Amino acid sequence: MLNSLAEVNNRLLDTGMTDSARASLQDQRDRPVSGVAELVDVQADYRPNGTVSLMTRSGVGLLDNGVAQFSFESAGNLSPNSQFNVDQNQTSVGKLILTTPSGLKLDLVAQGILQGGELAGLVTLRDRTLVEARDQLDEIAAGLARAFSTKTAQGTAASASGASGFDLNSANIQPGNDMVLTYTENGVERRVRVVNSTDGKDYVDATGQRVISINLSGDATAAANMLGSKLPNLTISSTGAGNIRVLDAGAGGPTTVKSAAVRTTASGVQGDGLAFNLFVDQGNSSFTNNLNGNPPQKQGFAARITINSAIPADNRLMVQHEVGGTLGDADRANFVIGQLNNLKFVSGGNPADSKNFQLNGNLGEVIGRVLNFRGSSINAALTQSDDRQLTLDTIVDQMSSEYGVDVNAEMARLMELQNAYAANARIVSVVKELLDALFASDLRRP
Repeated sequence: MLNSLAEVNNRLLDTGMTDSARASLQDQRDRPVSGVAELVDVQADYRPNGTVSLMTRSGVGLLDNGVAQFSFESAGNLSPNSQFNVDQNQTSVGKLILTTPSGLKLDLVAQGILQGGELAGLVTLRDRTLVEARDQLDEIAAGLARAFSTKTAQGTAASASGASGFDLNSANIQPGNDMVLTYTENGVERRVRVVNSTDGKDYVDATGQRVISINLSGDATAAANMLGSKLPNLTISSTGAGNIRVLDAGAGGPTTVKSAAVRTTASGVQGDGLAFNLFVDQGNSSFTNNLNGNPPQKQGFAARITINSAIPADNRLMVQHEVGGTLGDADRANFVIGQLNNLKFVSGGNPADSKNFQLNGNLGEVIGRVLNFRGSSINAALTQSDDRQLTLDTIVDQMSSEYGVDVNAEMARLMELQNAYAANARIVSVVKELLDALFASDLRRP
């Protein structure tokens, strides 16, 4: 379209062109201008000689003393882990390049040149809307896997030197598993989730719960010391390998530990309690919500989630949590129902630093909120589209009324002119008849 406009501009510079040919070229010019404006936000500058120049609203010229060229550098097939990054060396979604008439290459997305039009809408869809939808589907998939596989082991009551609390067994904790603590500090309840991770990110989630990242898979003493530095009003230590002790400040102190538990992932489908790995990651590996990878395990999990291959091979495992167990045992079924109803999930990181939609609640509530959010987003987009279409229709109607041809009005005017012509012709005819009669009477006089 830009090349067509450049050609029309060159032809409009011909000063010997007839008015009708110039008008036809100007009509031909306006169609590609409209087409470009649908794809990219542009400002058109119409010159007295009929030529036009185009530039984006951000001030980048598209058509003036030359034609800008658009090109796309593909990154190949996109995966759930393909993300846009302003660092051109790290982006994995390809690049949309604009080469100006002077030869300058600009990244339309990284440099924020696109501010409207279909291209900007598609970029927003690729880099924000669909990424957000993918994250929400990953949350549902992760919640589904963890609802079946999460084992919760309450801490064992412990005390020392007048302080009381709990001993927590961290021996079987895997990357992504966590410990949850509840304590009061000066009468105010505090909730803490300690995630087994090496990323070191601490934040407060959407429910007001503090989240702390600690490497719990290594030396228990080092982990206890690190956790103690982050919770200075509690006494945290290790009494041996795989043990972390959490105590309050003692009688009369500012803190009181109310509860503590370790949440781990089941190791298989039998012999590890009621929890089992019904839903697994690729390669039949357990989903532990590992945060240490790049990307983290949850990212793209909705595309990888599958049924544990052992279950279709022997569906008795849905019931038999112990080898040789009876098929009439309802404990595993009741456990699963309880997990689906009661296990709580919180999505995302720090709400203050994230623009993503935050999800919290049990699995059913998370799914319902995703559906409601996506439905609200769709309705908002449709409403905005209707508003823009109404504005466009109004402008088109006004333009048609100013510059368009009203066939009915023109036909009525034509009939009016035709009737006036017929009446005038009749008058001329009558005048001629009168003159002929007058000359004839003069000729007959003696």
